[in-house]
Formats: sequence, C-alpha cells, structure tokens
Amino acid sequence: MIELIKEFDQAGVAIRLLDDGMSTEGAMGKMVATILSAVAQAERQRILERTNEGRTEAKAKGVQFGRKRSINHQKVKALYQKGIGATALSQ
Repeated sequence: MIELIKEFDQAGVAIRLLDDGMSTEGAMGKMVATILSAVAQAERQRILERTNEGRTEAKAKGVQFGRKRSINHQKVKALYQKGIGATALSQ
C-alpha cells in the first residue's frame, strides 16, 4: 500500500483514509506516510531476519527443506537403460 501511496503522490493525488481520518495531504500527511513507510520497511526486514535465523537453526538441527521426493531414481535409471526415452518416462 505504501508504494501505491507514493505513486499517487507523484501523480499529485492525495489519499484520505476514512477509518483512521488520516490523509496524505500537506506536509504532515507526507511525513506520516514517510514514517509509516519506514516502519513497514523495518518490520519487513525484521521478519526476513527472523525467518533466516529460524532456517539456519533448523538446518543445524538437520531439518530437510522442500517437497519430499516422489520419484524413484533407481527405477527411472533402470527404465532409461532399457531404452525408454525421457518423454515416455515423464508421462
């Protein structure tokens, strides 16, 4: 939403939030929008940091990420060696 507010501001359009009574008009409105943008960006960065910390901790504990394998590689290799092509194997 912050990016949208910035786009509207560049086009000369002010936004008034009816629920909060907040507006992007004038110097105070621009200041509030800038502060909210900075807070949102800081929160997003903190979320990414916590996610990466959790991922690193999980990897250290041996947690495997991603989808479980659904293909038997031994079987695919055996079929390929029998002359079955990649297109037939993929169906």
